Amino acid sequence: MRAVRALDRSWLAAGGERVAVVASVGDREARWSLRYADGRRLGLRFPGWPERLREGREILVFPDRETLEAIRASLRVVGAGAVVSP
Repeated sequence: MRAVRALDRSWLAAGGERVAVVASVGDREARWSLRYADGRRLGLRFPGWPERLREGREILVFPDRETLEAIRASLRVVGAGAVVSP
């Protein structure tokens, strides 16, 4: 979640325009995503959320493939000396 927040802030600061926040909830999984005018997207999945909520367990969250790649790319930039704030 922190990495997605940092990427969103970074993309907005660089002039990106967020055009939508989309949430969908199903019987087995929920999804949430931020969409940008240039076609980029950051998305999170919440698998098994109904059972976990009923059982009082913590909700799991995973980045989707595109988001995981963006996070990895931002970490490579950070490793090269740039700073990304959470």
